[in-house]
Amino acid sequence: IREIKLKTGTKLTITDSVSIVKCDDDLNNSENIKLSDYTGLFTSDPTVTVSFYKTLANAQTNTPTTSDAQPITGPSTFYYRFKNGVLCEVIGTLNITLRGSTPTTLQDKYFVCEGGSIPLKAEGSSVYKAWVWEKGGTVISTTQNASLSAGVYKISFTDLSDCVFTKNITVVASPKHQLNIAAYNATGCDI
Repeated sequence: IREIKLKTGTKLTITDSVSIVKCDDDLNNSENIKLSDYTGLFTSDPTVTVSFYKTLANAQTNTPTTSDAQPITGPSTFYYRFKNGVLCEVIGTLNITLRGSTPTTLQDKYFVCEGGSIPLKAEGSSVYKAWVWEKGGTVISTTQNASLSAGVYKISFTDLSDCVFTKNITVVASPKHQLNIAAYNATGCDI
């Protein structure tokens, strides 16, 4: 008869599951991430080492690992295996939601008369919670409305998930018409 002794150890303490929102600010339905950037959401223990996996089965069997750099094209789940050489290893789950910002109805270009301006309103007030209008790096408004004269502007919209959508707007001034009355050569008759 062979005797098998099983011992239980203390497992490493981590947050078992973390959910994050990754913003797709350029609206191309893809973002590149580094899984190591999120290790601190599980534990602040500087003595741990971590490996990354695409499936729970791979994390449980410790094979094969996946690379730190990952492209995200939709909802994604990754598994982290934490160890420090003293405590029992533990697995954590990272759930990522890829969230695209909601674009605005603002156009890319507007025309105004020379010396004039155009009042614009950033639509989507129920979707956005903050607006920043800039011209040449200077903030000109932090409200939903701005009055723009000729120039190039950048507006940043922050939505309810803290994702930021940035849009460039150009306002072009049309020159005022100049009448050359000296070139007018006519005789008016009073009949």
